[in-house]
Amino acid sequence: MRFHVLGVGSIGTLVAHHLRRAIPESDHLSLIIRKGRTSFKPEDAPRSLVVEFEGIRSQVKGGFQTEYAETNGEAMFQLVQSFKQGTGRKQVEKKNGLSDGEKDAGLGKGGGEPIESLIVATKATRTLQAIRQCSGRLGPNSTIVFLQNGMGLYESVVENLFPHPDERPNFILATTTHGAWKKRDISTSHHVVHAGNGEFHFAIVPDSRSGQRDFERSFWAVPPDTPIEKRKLSLGDIEDDPPSARTADDPKYISLRKTVAALLSLDLNTKWIPMAQLQIKLRQKLAINSGINPLTALVGCRNGDLLGSAYSKGIIRSICQEASSVFREASLQSDGTNGESVFGGGMAAAGGLQALSADTLENETFRVIKNTGANYSSMVLDMERGQALEVDYMNGYLSRMGVAYQVPTPTVDALRRAVLLKASLRRNVDLL
Repeated sequence: MRFHVLGVGSIGTLVAHHLRRAIPESDHLSLIIRKGRTSFKPEDAPRSLVVEFEGIRSQVKGGFQTEYAETNGEAMFQLVQSFKQGTGRKQVEKKNGLSDGEKDAGLGKGGGEPIESLIVATKATRTLQAIRQCSGRLGPNSTIVFLQNGMGLYESVVENLFPHPDERPNFILATTTHGAWKKRDISTSHHVVHAGNGEFHFAIVPDSRSGQRDFERSFWAVPPDTPIEKRKLSLGDIEDDPPSARTADDPKYISLRKTVAALLSLDLNTKWIPMAQLQIKLRQKLAINSGINPLTALVGCRNGDLLGSAYSKGIIRSICQEASSVFREASLQSDGTNGESVFGGGMAAAGGLQALSADTLENETFRVIKNTGANYSSMVLDMERGQALEVDYMNGYLSRMGVAYQVPTPTVDALRRAVLLKASLRRNVDLL
């Protein structure tokens, strides 16, 4: 089994480090990293992954391979350089002579080798293009894990890259409250500081093919009065077929089972939960990030600075109220009752609306601000570095939900526009 980690920023490095320590030596790990425009050389690829927690360093030296990907901008830069050197026409002819599948298969040193398990930890703004580059190596027997800020990426990838259910990979959605930042990124190592211990939750997207397997069957196959916290999910639900369905060794589910087992073995307080419960956690994080990230990016401050301003507190309160209204209306329209069983999760999501109430979202937001007071949000750093912002996967997603369910989100919308205005005034920034 070979695992690929796409995106080795702070969280990607943290996961890759723990993954290499957890999986057997017989399993393989590949890191997919972006080439630099002019300075990157294959020999500059990282040879170790270092995670520092409470002053103690843990190092994974070797035991992984590196593959390389280019962004559109980097590829264009190389093409311009080649024209200057007189070789550009040949490169254009070579690129035009390749089919889409051949272009995708060429990503990295792995060539056209199929990807069994892909853990995606890139920025939300880069995810679709990054997976598109890998799509020639992904198929129905592959498993893709999404681990990013914001929401809407799964829907975008499925719509644009895997529209046919029978040809679609397995998908896992994940979220983490672990905090990490990059301390060093040189040729010999990727070094991150694990600054905040948290949790890692994930859920399996329901089976897309006909004759579906119920990955949450064991959660429900207990007496009805069994408390939710005592119910368990089982790897056997991935391996075993329901009656009259396919055989247990169907290759589509091999990578899924091994990926779930690998995630559960991570020393990151990892929990496999039903999809309805994960949706609640994703929406909580969406509301929290939709206040903290754009506000800090707009002002250029640390998270904790937001506590000292009555104006920022008022904006956060409005964000939470609007987000809660959107979530409630979405639940009411999907559930058809009082909305308490959020997102079709029945007992698994009982109490979900309380977890997504305006008061709870506001309290959680200020709790996060206090716990990360000395930190700069990722959007502050992206703004300073002239990089594309993830605001359309945070505030933008909330706005689109508001339109879909006819719930006004004026504060969410205004904050998104203000951040994009500031970003548009930067030099040489492509906001698309």
